[in-house]
Amino acid sequence: MIKKLPNKPKRLRAHLEQHLHILDTLPFAILQINKKYKVVWANLAANELLQMDPVSQTVDDVFSNDLLYDAVEACNTEGEEFRFEFEWGQRPTLSILATVTPMQQTSAQGGRMIMTLQDLTTQRQTEQVRADFVANVSHELRTPLSTLVGFIETLQGPARGDAEAAVKFLGIMADQAARMSRLVEDLLSLSSIEMNASILPSGAVD
Repeated sequence: MIKKLPNKPKRLRAHLEQHLHILDTLPFAILQINKKYKVVWANLAANELLQMDPVSQTVDDVFSNDLLYDAVEACNTEGEEFRFEFEWGQRPTLSILATVTPMQQTSAQGGRMIMTLQDLTTQRQTEQVRADFVANVSHELRTPLSTLVGFIETLQGPARGDAEAAVKFLGIMADQAARMSRLVEDLLSLSSIEMNASILPSGAVD
C-alpha cells in the first residue's frame, strides 16, 4: 500500500511514488525488511496474502516460521540471496515460495532486504492431482494387462491344445482388451479437452 514519503524534492517524491505504485500492482507479495527484521513497507498483494498490514511488525511476529526468520537473519549478516519453499498457515496450509534478497542501498523507508512471497498452493495441488491420476490410471491399466499376460501364458503352456479352455480364456481376454480400450479412449478424450480448454465452443445448442 502506498504511504506518504518523507519530504523530498517534488520531482523525486513523484518518481518514488510512481515506483511504489508499480510495486503495488504486482500479483505477488513484496515486503521491505529493515536491519531489525521489521517490515517497513509492503505492497497490496502482501496485505491480501497475510490478511493484515504487516508494517511495523517483525518477520517473526508476522509468520512465526523459523525457516523464514533464519533466512532473513542470514541474508542480513551474509548479504546473500535465499530462495526456498515452505508451508505456512493452517486450514488451509499454503505452499509459499519465498525469496529474501539484500538491497544494495537502504530504501527511503529504511529497508535493507526485499522479501517476495508467491503462493504456489494451487499449483502444488494441481501437481498432486496429476500424480494421483497417473497412479490410478497405471493401476487400472495394469489389472487387465496382467490378466491378458496370464491367460496368454496359460494358452501357450498348460492349456495348449485345450479347445474348451481356449474359448473360455479368449472370451475373458476380449473383455479385458475392451476394458483397456475404453480406458485409453477416456485418456484421449481428457487430453483433447485439456488441449482445447481455451477454445470457445462454436456449435449451435438448443
